[in-house]
Amino acid sequence: MPYRAGPLLGGVTVTLVHSAVTGRDSNYGNDVRTTTVQEIDGAAFIPGGTSENTEGSIQVTADAEVYLPAGTQVSPEDQIIYQGVTYNVDGAPGTWTSPFTAMRGPVLVRLRVVTGASGRG
Repeated sequence: MPYRAGPLLGGVTVTLVHSAVTGRDSNYGNDVRTTTVQEIDGAAFIPGGTSENTEGSIQVTADAEVYLPAGTQVSPEDQIIYQGVTYNVDGAPGTWTSPFTAMRGPVLVRLRVVTGASGRG
């Protein structure tokens, strides 16, 4: 029986902030964006490495990954909020289906956040 896109057992809740172009501004022709917010249960959040910018700034970059239930729609323009930290989606999400069982796997989303201020003036 195929997996039905349910939450991962023992998962956490994350917030998906989806951003999409919904029109153009009449004055300058710039994109007009609309955001929607969706709580997603059953996610697996995996913290990654961090690094500091050592060239005259006080910035810290943190990477993470989150596995979302199969079928979750995510784009590279979206954000994920977990434990009060807003991460940007870093690249295209990965999806797969098992060639042995035809079951859909969770959606892998790589995340990145940069905190602090640049020391450049």
